[in-house]
Amino acid sequence: MNDNPVVSIITPTLNSGRFIADNIRSIHSQTYPCIEHIIIDGGSSDNTLNIIMDLDPGAVVISEPDRGISDAFNKGLKLATGDIIAILNSDDYYAHCDVVQRIVDLFNAPPRKEIVYGRVRCIDQKTGQTLVIYGEPFSFKKMSKEIIVPHPAIFATRKVYEKMGPFSLDYKVAMDYEYFLRATAIFEPYFLDEILTVMRWGGYSVRNIYSAHFEHYRIHRANGWNFMKGITYQLYGIIMTTLSLALQRAGLGGIVFFYRKTKGRMN
Repeated sequence: MNDNPVVSIITPTLNSGRFIADNIRSIHSQTYPCIEHIIIDGGSSDNTLNIIMDLDPGAVVISEPDRGISDAFNKGLKLATGDIIAILNSDDYYAHCDVVQRIVDLFNAPPRKEIVYGRVRCIDQKTGQTLVIYGEPFSFKKMSKEIIVPHPAIFATRKVYEKMGPFSLDYKVAMDYEYFLRATAIFEPYFLDEILTVMRWGGYSVRNIYSAHFEHYRIHRANGWNFMKGITYQLYGIIMTTLSLALQRAGLGGIVFFYRKTKGRMN
């Protein structure tokens, strides 16, 4: 890798007019100069494309119907020319203007790294209040149970994506967990103990949290868990999610978010 590698940032989007400007501005504010922004739009019917044209005319943009988020990720990977690749969803933005420079410096420093990730600060869409900060030092044992490597804060070399191939279209919500579970079994990631990305609570994965639980069960079973272990872990997750949603609907969301803050988890 040369001293100034191109960093490709892939942004999947669909009707993201409410927040995509923050995503674009955070990329444009980066002090690192060699950035390629690739936006994969699923055929937005709101003002998303107008905002992209106004704020990011130099971006590589595709707008057409797709087969879900995994398909959008894969389209972006095919277009990416960078030595380092990141995925930043349209609702998300980088925490400060030196994020990409910090990452490039780490990749250029010994020892060689293939995956670098940091922490994600999850905020309330309406108030901007911090709800939870997640991402933690890597442990494959823990990664085999739940995602501790948050994809909005992952930067990986082209080598990783070429080795792992495309995201599976069989997963509609937990595709990032399935993909990076496989990837981190081969490439041990480097953890940067800093907040790299801000993510708004309430995105696609949150709205489809029960589907995510069922997909996690399939992923665990595909990775050697027996039926009882898989179903027990899934039921625990479903119960905790149901309790969390019930507390929030009852106006007791503060209890839920306090628990998340202490545990550093999303559900």
